[in-house]
Amino acid sequence: MTVDKFIEAKREAKQVYKLIGILLINLSTYHLINPIPLRGASLQQANQQYQAGNFGMAATLYEELLSKNPENPYLQYNSGNAYFKNGKLGKAVVHYEKATLLLPRDSDIQSNLELALKKVGEDLIPAGIPRVLYAGYHLLSLQELTALSLAGYWISLIFLSIYLFWQNPGKKRRLKPFLITLVLAEALFLSWWGLRRNTSISNLGVVLESNAEIRSGPGTNFTVAFNVPEGRRVQVIQEKGDWLEVGVLKEGIKGWVSTKAVEKI
Repeated sequence: MTVDKFIEAKREAKQVYKLIGILLINLSTYHLINPIPLRGASLQQANQQYQAGNFGMAATLYEELLSKNPENPYLQYNSGNAYFKNGKLGKAVVHYEKATLLLPRDSDIQSNLELALKKVGEDLIPAGIPRVLYAGYHLLSLQELTALSLAGYWISLIFLSIYLFWQNPGKKRRLKPFLITLVLAEALFLSWWGLRRNTSISNLGVVLESNAEIRSGPGTNFTVAFNVPEGRRVQVIQEKGDWLEVGVLKEGIKGWVSTKAVEKI
Protein backbone atom coordinates (compact mmCIF):
# COMPACT_ATOMS: atom_id res chain seq x y z
CA MET A 1 0.00 0.00 0.00
CA THR A 2 1.37 3.44 -0.99
CA VAL A 3 1.54 6.39 1.43
CA ASP A 4 -1.28 8.20 -0.39
CA LYS A 5 -3.57 5.17 -0.24
CA PHE A 6 -2.75 4.65 3.42
CA ILE A 7 -3.63 8.29 4.23
CA GLU A 8 -6.85 7.99 2.24
CA ALA A 9 -7.84 4.76 4.04
CA LYS A 10 -7.07 6.37 7.39
CA ARG A 11 -9.24 9.38 6.49
CA GLU A 12 -12.13 7.11 5.47
CA ALA A 13 -11.80 5.11 8.71
CA LYS A 14 -12.00 8.34 10.72
CA GLN A 15 -15.20 9.28 8.89
CA VAL A 16 -16.71 5.88 9.62
CA TYR A 17 -15.82 6.16 13.33
CA LYS A 18 -17.29 9.66 13.37
CA LEU A 19 -20.55 8.44 11.85
CA ILE A 20 -20.73 5.57 14.37
CA GLY A 21 -20.14 8.05 17.22
CA ILE A 22 -22.89 10.35 15.95
CA LEU A 23 -25.25 7.38 15.60
CA LEU A 24 -24.57 6.21 19.15
CA ILE A 25 -25.10 9.70 20.55
CA ASN A 26 -28.37 10.02 18.62
CA LEU A 27 -29.58 6.66 19.90
CA SER A 28 -28.75 7.52 23.50
CA THR A 29 -30.40 10.94 23.30
CA TYR A 30 -33.42 9.38 21.58
CA HIS A 31 -34.06 7.24 24.65
CA LEU A 32 -33.57 10.23 26.92
CA ILE A 33 -35.98 12.39 24.92
CA ASN A 34 -38.40 9.58 24.00
CA PRO A 35 -38.53 7.09 26.90
CA ILE A 36 -40.74 4.04 26.54
CA PRO A 37 -43.85 5.48 28.20
CA LEU A 38 -46.07 2.50 28.90
CA ARG A 39 -43.63 0.09 30.54
CA GLY A 40 -41.57 2.60 32.53
CA ALA A 41 -44.46 4.81 33.61
CA SER A 42 -46.74 1.88 34.49
CA LEU A 43 -44.04 0.20 36.57
CA GLN A 44 -43.30 3.44 38.36
CA GLN A 45 -47.00 4.04 38.94
CA ALA A 46 -47.49 0.49 40.21
CA ASN A 47 -44.60 0.82 42.65
CA GLN A 48 -45.87 4.21 43.82
CA GLN A 49 -49.38 2.84 44.40
CA TYR A 50 -47.93 -0.08 46.36
CA GLN A 51 -45.77 2.20 48.52
CA ALA A 52 -48.79 4.44 49.15
CA GLY A 53 -50.78 1.45 50.40
CA ASN A 54 -53.15 1.33 47.40
CA PHE A 55 -52.59 -2.39 46.94
CA GLY A 56 -55.63 -3.04 44.75
CA MET A 57 -54.58 -0.40 42.23
CA ALA A 58 -50.98 -1.64 42.38
CA ALA A 59 -52.13 -5.19 41.62
CA THR A 60 -54.15 -3.95 38.63
CA LEU A 61 -51.13 -2.08 37.23
CA TYR A 62 -48.83 -5.06 37.77
CA GLU A 63 -51.34 -7.25 35.92
CA GLU A 64 -51.26 -4.83 32.97
CA LEU A 65 -47.48 -5.11 32.88
CA LEU A 66 -47.65 -8.89 33.16
CA SER A 67 -49.94 -9.07 30.14
CA LYS A 68 -46.92 -7.87 28.11
CA ASN A 69 -44.15 -9.48 30.21
CA PRO A 70 -45.54 -12.74 31.66
CA GLU A 71 -42.06 -14.28 31.95
CA ASN A 72 -40.79 -11.57 34.30
CA PRO A 73 -40.40 -13.20 37.76
CA TYR A 74 -40.06 -9.85 39.55
CA LEU A 75 -43.36 -8.60 38.19
CA GLN A 76 -44.97 -11.88 39.24
CA TYR A 77 -43.48 -11.46 42.71
CA ASN A 78 -44.56 -7.82 43.03
CA SER A 79 -48.05 -8.72 41.87
CA GLY A 80 -48.21 -11.49 44.46
CA ASN A 81 -47.16 -9.04 47.17
CA ALA A 82 -49.84 -6.54 46.13
CA TYR A 83 -52.56 -9.19 46.16
CA PHE A 84 -51.34 -10.54 49.51
CA LYS A 85 -51.47 -7.08 51.08
CA ASN A 86 -54.94 -6.58 49.58
CA GLY A 87 -56.20 -9.80 51.15
CA LYS A 88 -56.54 -11.71 47.87
CA LEU A 89 -54.69 -14.85 48.94
CA GLY A 90 -55.71 -16.90 45.90
CA LYS A 91 -54.19 -14.48 43.39
CA ALA A 92 -51.17 -14.02 45.67
CA VAL A 93 -50.45 -17.77 45.62
CA VAL A 94 -50.94 -17.85 41.83
CA HIS A 95 -48.30 -15.17 41.25
CA TYR A 96 -45.87 -16.55 43.83
CA GLU A 97 -46.11 -19.98 42.17
CA LYS A 98 -45.44 -18.46 38.75
CA ALA A 99 -42.50 -16.48 40.14
CA THR A 100 -41.10 -19.67 41.71
CA LEU A 101 -41.22 -21.47 38.37
CA LEU A 102 -39.27 -18.63 36.77
CA LEU A 103 -36.83 -18.03 39.65
CA PRO A 104 -36.68 -21.22 41.75
CA ARG A 105 -33.72 -20.18 43.95
CA ASP A 106 -35.05 -16.83 45.16
CA SER A 107 -35.45 -16.99 48.95
CA ASP A 108 -37.87 -14.04 49.12
CA ILE A 109 -40.27 -15.67 46.67
CA GLN A 110 -40.08 -18.98 48.55
CA SER A 111 -40.67 -17.29 51.91
CA ASN A 112 -43.69 -15.34 50.69
CA LEU A 113 -45.19 -18.39 49.00
CA GLU A 114 -44.77 -20.37 52.20
CA LEU A 115 -46.34 -17.55 54.24
CA ALA A 116 -49.33 -17.25 51.89
CA LEU A 117 -49.93 -21.01 51.95
CA LYS A 118 -49.80 -21.06 55.76
CA LYS A 119 -52.47 -18.36 55.78
CA VAL A 120 -54.81 -20.74 53.93
CA GLY A 121 -53.90 -23.79 56.00
CA GLU A 122 -51.42 -25.50 53.66
CA ASP A 123 -47.72 -26.23 54.06
CA LEU A 124 -45.21 -25.67 51.28
CA ILE A 125 -42.78 -28.23 52.70
CA PRO A 126 -44.41 -31.62 53.40
CA ALA A 127 -44.38 -32.78 57.00
CA GLY A 128 -41.35 -34.83 57.97
CA ILE A 129 -39.07 -33.49 55.22
CA PRO A 130 -36.12 -31.35 56.44
CA ARG A 131 -36.05 -27.83 55.01
CA VAL A 132 -32.45 -28.26 53.76
CA LEU A 133 -33.36 -31.44 51.88
CA TYR A 134 -36.41 -29.78 50.33
CA ALA A 135 -34.35 -26.74 49.25
CA GLY A 136 -31.63 -28.93 47.74
CA TYR A 137 -34.16 -31.09 45.90
CA HIS A 138 -35.78 -27.98 44.37
CA LEU A 139 -32.51 -26.12 43.78
CA LEU A 140 -32.97 -26.43 40.01
CA SER A 141 -36.22 -26.10 38.14
CA LEU A 142 -37.52 -28.97 36.03
CA GLN A 143 -36.71 -26.98 32.88
CA GLU A 144 -33.12 -26.45 34.06
CA LEU A 145 -32.72 -30.14 34.86
CA THR A 146 -34.08 -31.04 31.42
CA ALA A 147 -31.58 -28.71 29.72
CA LEU A 148 -28.66 -30.02 31.81
CA SER A 149 -29.62 -33.64 31.14
CA LEU A 150 -29.81 -33.06 27.39
CA ALA A 151 -26.53 -31.13 27.34
CA GLY A 152 -24.82 -33.79 29.47
CA TYR A 153 -26.07 -36.54 27.17
CA TRP A 154 -24.62 -34.97 24.03
CA ILE A 155 -21.35 -33.96 25.71
CA SER A 156 -20.93 -37.50 27.08
CA LEU A 157 -21.66 -38.95 23.64
CA ILE A 158 -19.07 -36.69 21.99
CA PHE A 159 -16.32 -37.53 24.47
CA LEU A 160 -17.19 -41.23 24.37
CA SER A 161 -16.80 -41.17 20.58
CA ILE A 162 -13.44 -39.40 20.93
CA TYR A 163 -12.33 -42.00 23.49
CA LEU A 164 -13.33 -44.94 21.28
CA PHE A 165 -11.71 -43.58 18.12
CA TRP A 166 -8.47 -42.34 19.67
CA GLN A 167 -5.59 -44.64 18.90
CA ASN A 168 -3.11 -43.09 21.31
CA PRO A 169 -3.14 -45.16 24.57
CA GLY A 170 -1.68 -42.29 26.60
CA LYS A 171 -4.39 -39.86 25.55
CA LYS A 172 -7.10 -42.46 26.19
CA ARG A 173 -5.73 -43.08 29.66
CA ARG A 174 -5.80 -39.38 30.50
CA LEU A 175 -9.31 -38.97 29.09
CA LYS A 176 -10.80 -41.96 30.91
CA PRO A 177 -11.24 -40.36 34.42
CA PHE A 178 -12.87 -37.28 32.87
CA LEU A 179 -15.22 -39.45 30.82
CA ILE A 180 -16.23 -41.51 33.87
CA THR A 181 -16.94 -38.32 35.85
CA LEU A 182 -18.99 -36.96 32.97
CA VAL A 183 -21.09 -40.13 32.69
CA LEU A 184 -21.70 -40.23 36.45
CA ALA A 185 -22.76 -36.58 36.44
CA GLU A 186 -25.15 -37.28 33.56
CA ALA A 187 -26.60 -40.26 35.48
CA LEU A 188 -27.11 -38.01 38.51
CA PHE A 189 -28.90 -35.31 36.51
CA LEU A 190 -31.07 -37.90 34.74
CA SER A 191 -32.06 -39.49 38.05
CA TRP A 192 -32.77 -36.08 39.58
CA TRP A 193 -34.82 -35.08 36.53
CA GLY A 194 -36.80 -38.34 36.66
CA LEU A 195 -37.60 -37.94 40.34
CA ARG A 196 -38.65 -34.31 39.91
CA ARG A 197 -40.79 -35.16 36.89
CA ASN A 198 -42.60 -37.95 38.76
CA THR A 199 -43.09 -36.00 41.99
CA SER A 200 -43.90 -32.57 40.55
CA ILE A 201 -47.54 -31.53 40.57
CA SER A 202 -48.80 -31.41 37.01
CA ASN A 203 -51.64 -29.09 35.99
CA LEU A 204 -51.45 -27.06 39.18
CA GLY A 205 -54.27 -24.67 39.96
CA VAL A 206 -55.21 -22.31 42.79
CA VAL A 207 -58.66 -21.67 44.26
CA LEU A 208 -59.68 -18.02 43.84
CA GLU A 209 -63.11 -18.01 45.47
CA SER A 210 -63.74 -17.87 49.19
CA ASN A 211 -64.97 -21.31 50.30
CA ALA A 212 -65.32 -22.61 46.75
CA GLU A 213 -67.98 -25.31 46.39
CA ILE A 214 -66.62 -28.68 45.32
CA ARG A 215 -69.44 -30.79 43.88
CA SER A 216 -69.83 -34.49 43.24
CA GLY A 217 -70.24 -33.89 39.50
CA PRO A 218 -69.83 -31.28 36.74
CA GLY A 219 -72.92 -29.14 37.30
CA THR A 220 -75.00 -27.22 39.82
CA ASN A 221 -77.47 -30.13 39.89
CA PHE A 222 -74.86 -32.19 41.75
CA THR A 223 -74.58 -31.92 45.51
CA VAL A 224 -71.85 -29.90 47.25
CA ALA A 225 -69.45 -32.43 48.70
CA PHE A 226 -67.20 -29.99 50.56
CA ASN A 227 -65.80 -26.46 50.46
CA VAL A 228 -62.21 -25.35 49.84
CA PRO A 229 -60.83 -22.03 51.13
CA GLU A 230 -59.34 -19.41 48.85
CA GLY A 231 -55.66 -19.90 48.10
CA ARG A 232 -55.58 -23.69 48.33
CA ARG A 233 -53.66 -25.49 45.61
CA VAL A 234 -55.37 -28.16 43.54
CA GLN A 235 -54.41 -30.50 40.73
CA VAL A 236 -56.60 -30.13 37.66
CA ILE A 237 -57.49 -33.64 36.49
CA GLN A 238 -59.85 -32.90 33.60
CA GLU A 239 -62.09 -30.20 32.17
CA LYS A 240 -65.71 -30.64 31.14
CA GLY A 241 -67.45 -27.54 29.83
CA ASP A 242 -67.45 -24.90 32.56
CA TRP A 243 -66.31 -27.38 35.20
CA LEU A 244 -62.98 -28.78 36.37
CA GLU A 245 -62.36 -32.03 38.15
CA VAL A 246 -59.73 -31.26 40.78
CA GLY A 247 -57.82 -33.00 43.51
CA VAL A 248 -57.20 -30.92 46.64
CA LEU A 249 -53.53 -31.39 47.50
CA LYS A 250 -53.68 -31.19 51.28
CA GLU A 251 -56.74 -33.38 51.90
CA GLY A 252 -56.23 -35.65 48.88
CA ILE A 253 -59.92 -35.52 47.94
CA LYS A 254 -61.49 -35.00 44.51
CA GLY A 255 -64.50 -33.20 43.15
CA TRP A 256 -65.81 -30.78 40.54
CA VAL A 257 -65.56 -26.99 40.71
CA SER A 258 -66.51 -24.12 38.40
CA THR A 259 -63.72 -22.99 36.07
CA LYS A 260 -64.23 -19.44 37.41
CA ALA A 261 -63.21 -20.57 40.89
CA VAL A 262 -59.75 -21.86 39.90
CA GLU A 263 -56.84 -20.32 38.05
CA LYS A 264 -54.39 -22.66 36.34
CA ILE A 265 -50.68 -22.03 36.80
